[in-house]
Formats: sequence, C-alpha cells, structure tokens
Amino acid sequence: MWQKLRHRLNRDLRTWASNLIVDRRKGLFSFTLLCLSFFFRLAVSCRRLLYDLGIFRSARLNCPVICVGNLTVGGTGKTPVVEYLARELTARGRRVAILSRGYGSKHRLFSGSKPRVVSDGRRILLKAEEAGDEPFMLAKNLENVVVISGGNRLQSAFLARENYGCNVLILDDGFQYLRLRSQISLLLINKPNPFGNGHLLPRGVLREPISAMGKATHILLTRANSVSNENLNLLLKKYARAPLMESCLVTSELRSPDGVTFLPLKAVEGKRVATFSGIANPESFEDFINSAGACVLCNHRFPDHHSFSSEEIDQICKKSTGLLAEMLITTEKDVVRLPNDLIGALPIFYLRIHVKIIKGLETWENLLSDLSKQTE
Repeated sequence: MWQKLRHRLNRDLRTWASNLIVDRRKGLFSFTLLCLSFFFRLAVSCRRLLYDLGIFRSARLNCPVICVGNLTVGGTGKTPVVEYLARELTARGRRVAILSRGYGSKHRLFSGSKPRVVSDGRRILLKAEEAGDEPFMLAKNLENVVVISGGNRLQSAFLARENYGCNVLILDDGFQYLRLRSQISLLLINKPNPFGNGHLLPRGVLREPISAMGKATHILLTRANSVSNENLNLLLKKYARAPLMESCLVTSELRSPDGVTFLPLKAVEGKRVATFSGIANPESFEDFINSAGACVLCNHRFPDHHSFSSEEIDQICKKSTGLLAEMLITTEKDVVRLPNDLIGALPIFYLRIHVKIIKGLETWENLLSDLSKQTE
C-alpha cells in the first residue's frame, strides 16, 4: 500500500513540476523558481568559464568523440538522432560505442557512478530498469554497437576503448558533459519550440543560456518539416557559429510490445484510439497519431521517464474502454517501461520512428565521412 502511495505521489509531484516549467500551469511558486533560475544561470556559466580558461580540464582521447546534446531538458528527439548516427557510422565500418547517462534507471547515477554495459554489440546484458529506458532502447535497436550506461562517461569511454576496441564514441546527452573533450559537438534544437519559456531551470527548460549554442560545431534543427520560426532564426544569426542542418521524424509502422505484430501506420486511419506517454514532448507524438487519421479519444500523459505500474495500465485501459477505444498507442521509449506482467484489456502498440535529414544533407554526409576517415 505504501509503495503504491509513494509511486503515485512521486508521479503527481513530477507532473506538477513539469507542467510548471513548461508553462502548462502557472502559480505563485513561479516567482520563487524564477529567482532560483538566476542562481542556476550563474552556476552553469561559471562552470563553463572555468573549463574554457583551463582551470577545470577536459580529458582528450585518441579517437573521435562526438557529443550529441541540447540546451533543454528534453523534447528535441535526441535518441532517434543518436540511433541514426550510430547506425550510419557502423555501416561505414567503425566500431561505435554510445555512452549514456542512463537517466531513469533504478540506480542513482551520480557523476561517480560506475559504468554498466547495457549491450556488448551482440547481446543485451541489462534490463530496462537497470539500464535506463533510452540506452535500453538503443541497445535493442542497434546491432554491433556497444551501449554503456553510467554517470561517469569518462570511465565509460575508457571501458569502451580498452574492453571492446571501440574507435568512435558517441556521448549521448553530452553538451553539458565537459570532462571529456569532443571533436564534434552536435547541438539539437527543437525548431517549433526551441527554448520553452526562455528561462533556465527550475523556472524553464533551459540547462544553459541560449548563447551557449555558440559552443557547438554543428547544429541540427529537429522536427523542422513545414515549420517556420523567425524568432529562432534571429537567435541563430546572433549566437550560432556552426553549420546548420534540419531534420524531421518519420514513421511507417506500429509494433506490439513483444515485437511480433507489425501494423502500417495507415491501419489507424478512422480507428478509435487512446494514447499514453511519459516523454518530455508528448504533443509531437500525439500529432503523429492525429495526422495519421486516427480518432483520438483521449491522451494520457505522465512525467518524462515514468515507470508504469500494472495498476496504471489497468486504469488507462478501463478509461479508454469506457470511451469505446479499439487500441492503445504509446511511444517506443515508453514501451520499455511497461510492466513485465502486462495483460491489457486493449491491444497496445508503439510508434516506431526514425530520423530523416531534410536540409543540409551534404553537411551531414561530410560529418559522417570525416568521422569514418579519422584514424586513432
């Protein structure tokens, strides 16, 4: 009983905090968070300055390191980009390792936590709750790619090099990880909603000031199809010093959690469906389902990286069944956080997505070519 109560309180608190920082909800507490954002800005700016001045030192490895990250706390579509990058480099003959922070795992991942091998490139060695949802999903989708989870990505890098012979390292969510120097820093920016309300944590979604985009060697605008953002263009002209690329997310199918059943996306056209998700940007996922022609009856939203209980899935099924839904649809990140004993009253499918470069393809190909040619 107490465990269920704690799970629910934790979920409700995280939902409240998330809604506050993305301005889905406002309150008197907003001013307090705004004051705290000032001190957070001061701390992160001083930290980066100390690295720039060489007072804090970054380790340099004798192999290519590419950092993929963002200025915000999520919602840029980073995981599909990391998967696409790893897949392309592997196809070019590189031995790739993905170094992930492993957020959402049951281990508390402080900077000193020991690295754990999620996949050695042949087998998945950890469960999703041990690895974290994102590294587990990457390990499941990528063959011949080493995936390591842990707060100390410098130790993870040494492990990948010494134990697995990896010659390209992808630093997942690494724009703020300055202990390991990267030759290429790929910054992702969500074009429709790049910086939330413009405030830093905890009042907004920014991890660093917008001016930090000047540290990137390459910038990839995500979810950029059919979107124009003049304010973002002005900020890019002011701060960015890197070549720009644009991408979108595309999908063609739905899959069952066990991976046995595949449906084309057009199968939801005219269907009465409900969605549930625990991601930073649920609107983008929900737009996919709406644009496919489904009749969406309700959207169940949970905090980012939420671990679903059997009781929660039962509640979602009961509510959706009451609305005469024919199926439930969730995201690929969420499906790895479903309970093992899942028995739903409705069929559940997840949306399989991948990245497509729609602008700056030559820049992207040159990036891959340079990484493929670099020798140790």
